[in-house]
Amino acid sequence: MIAIALATQRGLRVLGSHGDPLSDADVTALAPGRNGLWALIERREIVRVARAEVERVAVLEDANGMCLVDYAGSLFVGTERAGLFKYDAGTLARIEAFDRAPGRAGWSQPPGRRPATTWTLAAAAGQLYVNVHVGGILRSRDAGSSFEATIDADVDVHEVALSDDGRVWAATGKQGLAESRDCGGEWSFHTAGLHAAYLTCVAPLDDAVLVAASSGFGSDDDAVYRFDGRKFARCVHGLPPTFGGALHAGKLRARGRHAAVAGPEGTLFVSEDAGRSWRQAAEDLPNVRAIAFA
Repeated sequence: MIAIALATQRGLRVLGSHGDPLSDADVTALAPGRNGLWALIERREIVRVARAEVERVAVLEDANGMCLVDYAGSLFVGTERAGLFKYDAGTLARIEAFDRAPGRAGWSQPPGRRPATTWTLAAAAGQLYVNVHVGGILRSRDAGSSFEATIDADVDVHEVALSDDGRVWAATGKQGLAESRDCGGEWSFHTAGLHAAYLTCVAPLDDAVLVAASSGFGSDDDAVYRFDGRKFARCVHGLPPTFGGALHAGKLRARGRHAAVAGPEGTLFVSEDAGRSWRQAAEDLPNVRAIAFA
């Protein structure tokens, strides 16, 4: 099993290792990087962890961070109030081009009630994708110098992810799993086999995609499914039938044929066969905020 790092309410846990370089810190987001693992502490402080050494690199002064992604050697940080920051060469700066992104005037969550949030990020192959809740997915082809809209903002995206073949995937709140084969130009939607179409997580594997589905916000019937390109199959071998409302963006992760999901009551389940079967790998963990394959 490859190394699995967990951002928890009381430190950074790496399965199979001893010691915790961020002991007792409230780690709220993680992102693998070229030179270590990026972590966000209490939504404000950005650190890099490498070989159990912690480098404190920057602090968000006027924003609460929500998500991280390492892209082309730079770190991008999504924040509340639909902010986007870039840390590069020792400098953390707000990306002003994102403040002028198309459609921004209509972003809010829930629509009309409170400011939108930069919810999740994904990047690869010369493209950066920014999921705004609620505001769709914005794409940048020039490392944040400009942005363009992709999916309809009303689809209500809860997580964006990229597979190794370049496909873009989105867990949506209304139309199940969204798939784009042309970098967000056209989208198809998949629901066959799901008990409900409200998705909170998406995690691409080598030959499939994992999602978490439930009947709606605040419901307790969330379950993990495996999508093989045609239909969904519920993951029942080694997983609980439902997760009691515990699943949200960041708590289901996959890489190659490996996957991990943070369950209720401090449990962690892992799969080594692309989500076909699972086993419990940890219990009594502090509240898991996010998972990363280190």
